[in-house]
Amino acid sequence: MMLWPTRRGFALLLVAVAATGFVVHSGARALGAVVVPSAVALLAGVVQVWLTPTPTVDRAVPADGPAEREGTVVLRFDADDPLPVTADDRHSAGLRVVDGLPAETVVGEGPVRYRVRFERRGDRTLGPATVRYTDALGLVAGRDSVGETARVLVYPAVRPLPPALAESLQSGLAEQSRSERDEFDGLREYVRGDALRNLNWKVSAKRDDLIVTKYTGARPEQTVTVAIGAAPGDADEMATAAASVVAALHSLGAVVALLTPDGEVEAGPSDPEAAFAHLATVGPGAVPDREATVVVKASDGTARVSVAGEERANIGNGREAAT
Repeated sequence: MMLWPTRRGFALLLVAVAATGFVVHSGARALGAVVVPSAVALLAGVVQVWLTPTPTVDRAVPADGPAEREGTVVLRFDADDPLPVTADDRHSAGLRVVDGLPAETVVGEGPVRYRVRFERRGDRTLGPATVRYTDALGLVAGRDSVGETARVLVYPAVRPLPPALAESLQSGLAEQSRSERDEFDGLREYVRGDALRNLNWKVSAKRDDLIVTKYTGARPEQTVTVAIGAAPGDADEMATAAASVVAALHSLGAVVALLTPDGEVEAGPSDPEAAFAHLATVGPGAVPDREATVVVKASDGTARVSVAGEERANIGNGREAAT
């Protein structure tokens, strides 16, 4: 606990010091009239604040999410007796308190709510909270840190893709779907209900039986490999571009196999959090697979996105341009 005099207490302390200077001229009467009561009041304030039980706090934080969004943090303080306090909360870089702090409240009477903005991707922390309170006369203030820290993962922001890049991803998936659907998978005997266009008349004539050609059906979810890398200092641009590509592929129903300098992760449209959580903390490094379907490489503040070996867009510095 930290203790210090309030403005009122500091003023009283100055009066007491000034009064002490008159003791030499006025005798002990001035000491008893001003100095002693002031000292007793300040000492009582110190004791009262020192003996005040430290409140406890429960914290509710926003769910993990992308940069540039806001969420509400709820602090529920508790103590044996009601205690007027000024509540505040610490937060790491990458988070910004929008409003609601510091807050005047009475411990035990209701929660403190404040808004926080996710500024930059990363593993961020909130807390511990701090409470400031005074003695009954408002002469001495104390401050305590209460509660533990809480973590929140800030994902990269997801931005709309340039039209040329979006169209390239969509056409690539359509072509992949056609090739998978038309891939030869063998022969078998005709079963009622088979499409007549799949009858293999040449083989049927040789076997004196109806034979159909089997084709592999398109998978319910197609997988697209996305490999990313960045020069030192450009990991944020890489992560933002990659998150935007992943979101676009998920919207098209594709599963993404994400290859990064820090490892690999696979995520589908029904569970995209794994990819975004990985991108929240991934650092710079070389592109793991330059032959991947989609390659994102960031340098000089710009992320360059290639699809099937052809560069389709530059994303960075607040601008998006098709190439």
